[in-house]
Amino acid sequence: MINFPINNTMFLHPQYTPESAWLGHIPFAGWLVEEMRPGVLVELGTHRGASYLAFCQAVQGCAVQAKCYAVDTWEGDEHAGVYGDDVFLALLDYHQRNYADFSRLMRMRFEEAVGYFEDGGVDLLHIDGLHTYEAVRNDFETWAPKLSKRAVVLFHDINVRERDFGVWRYWAEISQRYPSFEFTHTHGLGVVLVGEDQPEVLRQLCRFTDVEGAPVLINRLFEHVGQLISTKMDIGTLAREQGRLAGQLNESERARGEISADLTELRQENEALLSRLDEQAAAYRGEVAHSAELSAKVAEVPLLMGRLQAELVQLADALAARDAEAQRIQAEKLQHEMALERMRASFSWRLMAPVRSLKRMFTGAQ
Repeated sequence: MINFPINNTMFLHPQYTPESAWLGHIPFAGWLVEEMRPGVLVELGTHRGASYLAFCQAVQGCAVQAKCYAVDTWEGDEHAGVYGDDVFLALLDYHQRNYADFSRLMRMRFEEAVGYFEDGGVDLLHIDGLHTYEAVRNDFETWAPKLSKRAVVLFHDINVRERDFGVWRYWAEISQRYPSFEFTHTHGLGVVLVGEDQPEVLRQLCRFTDVEGAPVLINRLFEHVGQLISTKMDIGTLAREQGRLAGQLNESERARGEISADLTELRQENEALLSRLDEQAAAYRGEVAHSAELSAKVAEVPLLMGRLQAELVQLADALAARDAEAQRIQAEKLQHEMALERMRASFSWRLMAPVRSLKRMFTGAQ
């Protein structure tokens, strides 16, 4: 029997979830912060901030007396892609409003930031910068003197073997030098206990590596809890899309009503004009039957009527186009509603019922 300790923070729901390949590891981030309670936390490579903000939320939620630092140029690289200041400014705005009392964003290169930290002072180091073998090895070796006696180091993307990713190669080396545990889901996350002074719960986690079946079960536990985060995000996205389509449909119906009203008004004006034209034509024909000038004016009446009829046809076509657009938006809205219902009734959602029950049982017991 595998006796793995769970805690409240592994079930945290992130308050801010930017697009990221790290979402599936947020439950472990919360679990780790609650168990080790780091004094100094450093993340190398933050991008939009999904992992870093999860760490900060866990630190805040557990009332850990920690100092947190995110180091990044926020310019991008060959793996993350190149991006502009909008990514940094969005993160900075949310960060300053929520975590500025214990956290700092350090916009600089990793080798520049290392000089701001004392040797032996970093308890938790998350390496998620450029993912080549040489880069990740240099990151670890550069920051190794800064690691404390109870330091834990995390390596993201240890399970990616494409686009010159080399973290898996360095992980194969470093995991043999220290007690370690490997998460294979969400591109992989490696955990190494670099410091000698570790809580027993982390030592036990690494010992599970050699227990038959234990790594698979622990991976499934954190993967399934992480899927709850992605599922909630997907449901929220579908709900927002449904609302957007409903708004478009309402706008289309409003526009359709306006066009119908305009068309009705134009028809009434056309009928009144035709009536007046008939009256004028009859008057002209009766009063000046032999007048060439008046005869020419009468001859213009059919032209005016033809132009009005053409305008009526154009308005009818516009109304038909609006009707078709409204029907298309209604069909798309129904598709999203069906997708939302399928997700809520999906096997993965029902499969997570034991995990949610497990959360309620343990959180209620504490």
